[in-house]
Amino acid sequence: MGVTNVLAKRQAMCVVITAIQVENVSTSQNYAVVSDLTDQPNPSFTADSTWTVVEGISLTMEDKMILASNKWLSDSHVSAAQFLLKKQHPNISGFEPPTLQYTRTFSVHKGKDFIQCLHVLSNHWILISSVGCPANVILVYDSMNTRLSTSNKAIVADLLQSEHHITIKYVKTQYQKGYSDCGLFAIANAVAICNGLSPEYLKYDQN
Repeated sequence: MGVTNVLAKRQAMCVVITAIQVENVSTSQNYAVVSDLTDQPNPSFTADSTWTVVEGISLTMEDKMILASNKWLSDSHVSAAQFLLKKQHPNISGFEPPTLQYTRTFSVHKGKDFIQCLHVLSNHWILISSVGCPANVILVYDSMNTRLSTSNKAIVADLLQSEHHITIKYVKTQYQKGYSDCGLFAIANAVAICNGLSPEYLKYDQN
């Protein structure tokens, strides 16, 4: 059984915002406030100038240029996307800033359904999730089919802090073309899981 979804290349934030039905400004309690400051004429914009604000997360003009130039998503992109998903799906834990993995200060999600993007191998985004899993089982969604390092497994252990053995299962999903779209796949898979879909049955269009 196959399902086809469209992943519009390099408009990652637009895709994610559209997928969870967030317009530029929404006041509904389940929606985040997103404002595109580049709608306002300003000839002095620089790479460090603010492009858009997702609640308290500021994305710069450089972040916008990254989306338009086939480059890897940054921590800011992923944090903003996860924040939007958390607003739409408050019943799912996780969605924390990925920078917390470097200090190993993620919240503990023992006994809860959670979703979290992780940054691995210096330049690669993956997704881990416990949604729909038995206790102490974690699923890994990786568009390049890599394996977690010992340090990455320690981060997973931090998230669960279980006194029992933790089982990590690698889900075979669509393999990405090229090297820089891993963040898009991680976010797209998170959107799918939040909406009750199984990423292993999805086919994304990278074109």
